[in-house]
Amino acid sequence: MAEPPRVGVLIPNAFLRLPVEQLVRSLGAEVVPLAAASALQGAAVLLADGESVSDAQIQELVGRGCAVVVFAAPGREERLGEARRAGAVALPRLQFLLQLPDILWSALGARGTAPGEGRTAGRSRLPPGL
Repeated sequence: MAEPPRVGVLIPNAFLRLPVEQLVRSLGAEVVPLAAASALQGAAVLLADGESVSDAQIQELVGRGCAVVVFAAPGREERLGEARRAGAVALPRLQFLLQLPDILWSALGARGTAPGEGRTAGRSRLPPGL
């Protein structure tokens, strides 16, 4: 049997990290909790707070074939632009949370589940208000 895809999660804020990890698991992927992006090995995707990962780390991970998706708090549009130029998909926090199921679905593939099954089609499983 194939091993599940690995998803690195570098989100210091537990109120954001825990529901993100739960969503990753619900899609059949293995969560790799990280204290630093440099510790990520063999993951298909890195989900990170944009303040927790440098542009050089983004470039290195993307160069190794890892999809990097970062978010930033409101007012941090400059950081999002920097992360995009480094090769990440960079989104405002709310957009990241709302689109995360579809982003992961795209990045990880179906993994044996038809679109809309095993997840809430078009809606995040994250708690309201995040």
